[in-house]
Amino acid sequence: MDASNLGFLGSIIPFILMFLIMYFLIIRPQRKQQKDFDLMIENLKKGDRILTRGGIYCVVLDFLGEDKEKILVDLGSNVKIQISKNYVSALIKKNK
Repeated sequence: MDASNLGFLGSIIPFILMFLIMYFLIIRPQRKQQKDFDLMIENLKKGDRILTRGGIYCVVLDFLGEDKEKILVDLGSNVKIQISKNYVSALIKKNK
């Protein structure tokens, strides 16, 4: 190898190292978090308490639609609304 090839490799190695660091510090944890969230959404059951992205606490009553993409929830005082599964933020309490 001549000096020009070593110079090129020497200049590209920091970029490769930065990408690897970014992957392990940012991308990989986000993928794991998204996988855990998707698993939580798939395992929702009737009676589970959830928190929506809008900050509303409610109880899952039923799943609607062909792919069960909508959830019928009870806000309390017998107030029922439909929400999209995409707007579930967190599972508060599992069904016993």
